[in-house]
Amino acid sequence: MQAVSMYKLGLLLPAIIFIWLFYTPSDLEAQERVKRRVIRRYHQEEVERLLYEKSNLDSALYLCRKIIGTNNIPDDYRRELENNIKLIENYSDYDRKPLKLYLQARHLLLLILSGNRSSELPSKQGDSYRELLSRYPRCKLAAFVHYQLAWHYMRQIGGAIARENALAAYREIIENYPTAVFEIWDLPKDYLLGSSIAPLAQLKIAWLQQSSHRDTALQAFQTVIDKYPEALDQQKRKLALSAYVSMLMLCSGDEDSNEIADARKAEEICRILLDKYPNQEYEIEGWYFGEIHPEALMRLAKISTDREKAIGFYKRIIKDYPNSQEGKSGSDAVGFYSTLAQRRLNELQQE
Repeated sequence: MQAVSMYKLGLLLPAIIFIWLFYTPSDLEAQERVKRRVIRRYHQEEVERLLYEKSNLDSALYLCRKIIGTNNIPDDYRRELENNIKLIENYSDYDRKPLKLYLQARHLLLLILSGNRSSELPSKQGDSYRELLSRYPRCKLAAFVHYQLAWHYMRQIGGAIARENALAAYREIIENYPTAVFEIWDLPKDYLLGSSIAPLAQLKIAWLQQSSHRDTALQAFQTVIDKYPEALDQQKRKLALSAYVSMLMLCSGDEDSNEIADARKAEEICRILLDKYPNQEYEIEGWYFGEIHPEALMRLAKISTDREKAIGFYKRIIKDYPNSQEGKSGSDAVGFYSTLAQRRLNELQQE
């Protein structure tokens, strides 16, 4: 069947646009922006109905192409439409049955993220992923769905069980889909399109293990460094860098604690970060960020048994990295390395 009739658009859009324009300023550019937003929202809802409610993929494909053919489409919306087109065109194996299960799970996730608090939705979403993988383990979507299933588990309240399920999903990717690549852009959107899935799965295995299995986590981080030295994250930073910083934090302990798990290993990693990498931002676990050189210097100061050397490290941070920040994304827990270094320096000098 050829697609959604544009006759409906002709009937409904003029009335909707008139109402919106009535409440906007007389400025023509502002009115044009409002009109584009209204049209975009209407198109989005129509595409979503075709994809999720009607499961009419041919009509959805037609409409996505038609919208892209118009002018003044924002880049993010174009990317969304192109992603839908790629899904339908490239992942229609097994008579589209895996794709329909995937879209079913995606629809449930969108409902959850929109604020729907039904307790059944997360369970149904997971069931859709598991059914897809059980019935079509070799379908084109399988590796990516394992990745999404792991993220699904970690979003649930389940403690050790959720963590073990997520670990199993990531291991499945590494063992059975080692060459799979991120080709579609979808939640959790924490990856680089065109990059391999297995390296990021390996890094996430290490992050999941670090709170309860320190030695196992260190081995997992080392695997990222040794096996995937050139793999990149979403910001095109090397995953090995995130692995090194994560190992450093495990070995040197919390910043506010005197506990040091492995000073020798921590110093070795600090030297690698300072000598082999230019200073740059890092991000670990999708939340914690900082810069590698001031971070390494802070850690060297902490593990140092020589008071004068520790003072020297803190002074170097204050002098060379006055504006470098570290903290947790999306929170108030953000500060300057130089501020923390000055506080530590004052404490040392008062002893």
